[in-house]
Amino acid sequence: MRALAVLLLVLALAVPALAGQPQQPVFRGGVEVIEVDVNVVDNRGQPVADLRGPEFVVTVDGRPRQVQSAEFVALRAKEPAGPARRIESSDPTISSNASAPRGRLIILAVDREGIVFGGGRSTMRAASRFLDKLGPRDKVALITVPAGGPSADFTTNHQAIRRQLERTTGEAARPRGNLDIGIREAYSIDRHSDRMTEAAVIGRLCGQIRSPQAFEQCELEVRSQSGVIVIEMQRRVDTALHSLRSVLQALRDFDGPKSLVWISEGLVMDGPRGELAEIGRLAAAARTTVSVVILDAPLTDVSEPTPSPSAKEDRQMALQGMEMLAALTGGAPYRVSAGAEFVFELLENEISGYYLLGVESTPSDRDGKRHPIKVTVGRRGVTVRARQEFAVVPPAAASQSPQERVMRALGSPFAATDFPVRMT
Repeated sequence: MRALAVLLLVLALAVPALAGQPQQPVFRGGVEVIEVDVNVVDNRGQPVADLRGPEFVVTVDGRPRQVQSAEFVALRAKEPAGPARRIESSDPTISSNASAPRGRLIILAVDREGIVFGGGRSTMRAASRFLDKLGPRDKVALITVPAGGPSADFTTNHQAIRRQLERTTGEAARPRGNLDIGIREAYSIDRHSDRMTEAAVIGRLCGQIRSPQAFEQCELEVRSQSGVIVIEMQRRVDTALHSLRSVLQALRDFDGPKSLVWISEGLVMDGPRGELAEIGRLAAAARTTVSVVILDAPLTDVSEPTPSPSAKEDRQMALQGMEMLAALTGGAPYRVSAGAEFVFELLENEISGYYLLGVESTPSDRDGKRHPIKVTVGRRGVTVRARQEFAVVPPAAASQSPQERVMRALGSPFAATDFPVRMT
């Protein structure tokens, strides 16, 4: 007992002495990385899952960067044969949802003003059959543009999405007045002051008028109606881009990659527009790939008394906007000609997996500016899709109040697995 008492006394004196000693600094090694989502598919649209880090070539601001890691993340979940079981803690008083598996997040967005009136029904049926290929944990949302049409929030109830798709159809008609002016002609006259096009349109519409006063009035109407057509088409594009922007901003709060499918016959673009570049940046920040399903629009619309005088040029403007949207958001343009089933099959394959690259970061990446990034693969016969730029910004959650974090967790389609809660 005496020896034990001496030992306890020595320990009691030694602990304060050790506590008073200055703690040695601890240095942790490592490399800060930029996370980049990359889709790689072969010529059949199937994901390529056996690539290694050295096969990826990444440049930032035109300069090569080291790829520290490359992990293929499979998103097509395999359901267990029996009832789903949750891994519980060994402590019976603790319950956790940290092991709850996640499915994919898919948003179907239909531009009703970008589809001819009454059109798109076969594509909506193909989209319904696309839902059959998804897993029971995959969450799907439906939005239609403009607002007020069929819609559904994220849900695993795919039947509810089908019911809304059945109610979705096109509403567009070519804007026109009492004069038959094509969309391309209107832009050339109103936006570009194209005198040759203007003279040709006036000659076609006003050439038979003999009265000088009536002819002058016809000229004024050609210019006026051209402006009205441009304003209407601009309104439709602004409505579509505003909706797309709002969706991408909301998706920033959701973890993991998302897939947005934009369905339309076209998005009329008169050359490059800054709004598309902004949408590309929002898509990158939200880790959302925007794939566009381009419906084949007939050059002759049976609902129109006469075809557009510039039908081919009008169609090219509509296709240009869709292709630019896909290119700036890391997605793919899918053209629908005979049937959309094959297109949605390719789409489901492409969103079934992606590579998460860890790319070496430098101090200049954290300057808050946008930096162009390019990802290529040395292997032949593959297609690589990735975001075109990035900007390092502080996470939104870092500046949120507890109340805002609670609302963010409640609004997320996923279970909050790491939300701090104090309980008594």
